Amino acid sequence: MYQQILETEIKILWVSYPTLVRKLNKLWASKIGTVYIRDRYVDTADKSIKKQWKSARLRSYGGEKFEITVKTKQMDPEYKVCKEENITVPNLAAGKLMLQIMWCQCRRYKEKIRVTYKIWQTMFDIDFYDDMPPVLEIEWENNEINHYIRKLRLQDHQQVTRGAKKLFKHYGKKVSKMRMPVGEICM
Repeated sequence: MYQQILETEIKILWVSYPTLVRKLNKLWASKIGTVYIRDRYVDTADKSIKKQWKSARLRSYGGEKFEITVKTKQMDPEYKVCKEENITVPNLAAGKLMLQIMWCQCRRYKEKIRVTYKIWQTMFDIDFYDDMPPVLEIEWENNEINHYIRKLRLQDHQQVTRGAKKLFKHYGKKVSKMRMPVGEICM
């Protein structure tokens, strides 16, 4: 399945997970679920493709769902806005094969546990990385994001629009570097 979306999000640092969950429950948020995510960020030697990408990854959702995502950044001073193209693949081997065809190499790897809540169309992803405080990602439209930042009383928390690489750097951590053909990626 192919899906193209315009993703608008902001990350909020140093959130208290128990407090945040209580506040989300008071707003009648639905818990969508908890999933263990493994991301393999890839790069290609093809310069015409490389120019167009902000990032590309092969993602595993709990080893049950697999997706290739290519992001291209859009300009917005206040939010992280990306055009995202997602291709669901039946398994890890199929994802590897598609990326091999594009001459990709795996460059970075990260893992996280994600707990997701939803209120109408607004998504609240709480990401847990090793040795880092939880990070809340609010995703939908600008006015809704601002609305829920106020409702959840998070306006005094640090808000960032950076991706994972810069987020890890902020906390003095490094995303695992890898230098291998995509075909050697393991679960």
